[in-house]
This record gives sequence, structure tokens and C-alpha cells, in this order.
Amino acid sequence: MFFDKLGEGKITDHKKVAANIYRDSYEISLRNHKKESVLVKVREHQYGDWIILLPSPKYTKKNANTLEFAVLVEADEQATITYTSEYKF
Repeated sequence: MFFDKLGEGKITDHKKVAANIYRDSYEISLRNHKKESVLVKVREHQYGDWIILLPSPKYTKKNANTLEFAVLVEADEQATITYTSEYKF
């Protein structure tokens, strides 16, 4: 199968917290169609002055604008990443 790993992300919530502060919640679904487990690394980009709230699983901050999730997705299974980002400009 050509496409054996698939991912799909969406914003599940968006709120204006204050005059220049916003809060977005994200959900990323990962599917593994391979016959063995795979480690999937998902990189997300944030802008402005940001902080991550409620990450599942934990993430690594790669640089000022990039965070990375490393998720083991079992063979023929699905995994979900969820997190909330609060940012200001």
C-alpha cells in the first residue's frame, strides 16, 4: 500500500481570551496501515508569544516556533494528539 501512514488535523475550538490573547485547541488523528508499529513525529508551528496547555502526549519544543510530538502508533491502529495553544501578538 502506497499510503500506509495517514494524519489529519483540525482546530476544535478557538477563543479570544483578551484583547490580544487567543486560545486554540487542536486534534490530530494518526492512522497506521502498516503491519508493524511506527514512531510518527508530528511537527506543529506556533507564532507570537505562545504556551501549550493540556498536551496529550507530551511534546518537545524544537525552537521558538516549533513543537514536536513523537507518537508510537501500533500496527493497523489509530492514535490521537490533542493540545491547546494560548498565544498573543
